[in-house]
Amino acid sequence: MRKIITETDEDRILEITNIYLLKLQEANEPEFVNYLTRYYLQDEERIQMWAHCYRTNSGINTNMAIESLNNMLKTNQLRRKTHITIEKLLHTIEDLVDIKMWKRVLTLRGQMLIITKTGSSLRPLKKQ
Repeated sequence: MRKIITETDEDRILEITNIYLLKLQEANEPEFVNYLTRYYLQDEERIQMWAHCYRTNSGINTNMAIESLNNMLKTNQLRRKTHITIEKLLHTIEDLVDIKMWKRVLTLRGQMLIITKTGSSLRPLKKQ
């Protein structure tokens, strides 16, 4: 999938997409094949909307990580509320960034941040 998302050659995108779909069919993943075909691979025009090779000079390359973060923010943090104030949105984003930053710092230091509804605590990470 990563090859499809990052492919920069317009001539090759359809080829690697078809190869990937065949591998998914061989792996008995019909639901995922149907999902990809329905929402992303309907036709060449639809592929041009999201494939990186068609947007190389656009200056914008939104990736799945940002989309995932956006979904997590809307679902987990804002509980899919449609009418919130800008202050609430900014406060929520600030809290989210703060938590993610501290998780990263503590992971690098070999500790783990445990966050619960009643507070947070530090615990050593298990060595692998």
